[in-house]
Amino acid sequence: MATLTKRLRVLRGIYDRLPSVACNGLCVKSCSFIMLGQIEATNLEQATGRPVPTSPVQGHLMLTPADDQGRCPYLVLGRCSVHEARPLICRLFGATPDLACSHGCEPAAPVEPSEARAMLAEVVRL
Repeated sequence: MATLTKRLRVLRGIYDRLPSVACNGLCVKSCSFIMLGQIEATNLEQATGRPVPTSPVQGHLMLTPADDQGRCPYLVLGRCSVHEARPLICRLFGATPDLACSHGCEPAAPVEPSEARAMLAEVVRL
């Protein structure tokens, strides 16, 4: 297995392949039950300097919700407090038709659903 540094570099390379999305900041209701890969939990831990609250779910990790509505623990005052280190699933929101934003936010260039699934699988393998 590759070193942690190399795996984190690969993860960030995957993130860099995504288009930017002109976000209106209205999607906080979508910030719930966030699934992530182990390497993404490590990335968040390095970014925050704190352990990441996760729960195992069907062989994957889920950020432990902050409340009974499943809100992401990193959602602070209606904004993502870890935006630069957020998991791939959050980055895909609004960037692919399967996770289209209902508030009209559009990607610079949409990610095909098959490519989004491939990227998610790649992150899990890391």
